[in-house]
Amino acid sequence: MARRLYGAFVGPRHDLVIVSRTLSGAIPLADAPEDLAFTEVRSRSQVEAMGRLAPKDAARYERLFSAGSSALLARKKGEIVGWGWGSTELDADLHPMGLSLRSGDFYIHDLYVVPTRRGQDIARWIHLRRFALAQERGSTTALGTCLRSNRPAQKALAKVGFRVIGEMRHRRFLIWRRSRLRLGSVPPDESAPGR
Repeated sequence: MARRLYGAFVGPRHDLVIVSRTLSGAIPLADAPEDLAFTEVRSRSQVEAMGRLAPKDAARYERLFSAGSSALLARKKGEIVGWGWGSTELDADLHPMGLSLRSGDFYIHDLYVVPTRRGQDIARWIHLRRFALAQERGSTTALGTCLRSNRPAQKALAKVGFRVIGEMRHRRFLIWRRSRLRLGSVPPDESAPGR
């Protein structure tokens, strides 16, 4: 009980890396698995299906959909195996980190792969398909954030062409929020697993 109260007032602290990838040139989709199909989320029933697979994030997905963020569903043999969200505008309530986007930026977020399907390159194909869609709609740069300590996610992001361009520290206390952004060279996280 005390931990939950503390979390409600103090909130999470996030140490993040900011990643970027240019969307110029062809996005390599030719060797995509034939049994992996993608559809854009266009209905609340699709958002609800995502929420059933990731119940702790269901309310967030509903808010993202209502705010105009786009999502791409990945299916294998008709079964939902993952998804990824993207935005060209960031709502401060949904993305409280204080990152701002310029014209042509596409922010990727809330990537999820069903636990039994992890390690099958599904995240890679979700990213690549989202890049292609964003590029078709005029975006020139993909941006994202990742926990500094999440080395596996950073390696996966590097595999699809992202590079670390900065870091951000985000803190919250009651209604006060503070984000500190630093662009440029980021030293490695010595406390991260696998280092």
